[in-house]
Amino acid sequence: VSVLYWLMQPKPVVPRAYGARADMYRSKSKDSTGPTWKAVLKNAFFLAACAYVWKIAHVVEVMLHSQRIYRSVLNWSLGCYAVLFVVGVYLTWVVGWNNPNWSHDERYNKHIHVATISMLVGNLLWIVAMWPVFHFWTIPIGFAGAVMAVTGLTLFALVWPTKKPAKVATS
Repeated sequence: VSVLYWLMQPKPVVPRAYGARADMYRSKSKDSTGPTWKAVLKNAFFLAACAYVWKIAHVVEVMLHSQRIYRSVLNWSLGCYAVLFVVGVYLTWVVGWNNPNWSHDERYNKHIHVATISMLVGNLLWIVAMWPVFHFWTIPIGFAGAVMAVTGLTLFALVWPTKKPAKVATS
């Protein structure tokens, strides 16, 4: 009941300029740049829920052993997801470590576009490849897989430590 009450409370309006939406995942204290426990728990819950959906549907077993799926289309789909994870890990490890405020930098927009396009194409190809097995249920199972991929990357980015921004000395 308290969760429903919390969900129905009006949320403050956050300006969207300069990546302000990404700041809501960070803690509110001025000294800390770490993630809030609510964001970590929310992403962990979504990851667990989507993984449970995939476990119930036996998606991994079907992908490994079924003869009815389109194997070449599935391989292209998994390649697109590999591009998504490589770009996500690059943005988290390399860019996020060296520049904690990288979401304000427009130099990395093309990386985000590549990750988004590869995820969309990968999900579409996955649905085409798995359609002979799951039929109509391929779409919601594929959506759960896409949410699981994005949530996993988000959770990875939230818990991965970054450098604190250098403080400017005032005289």
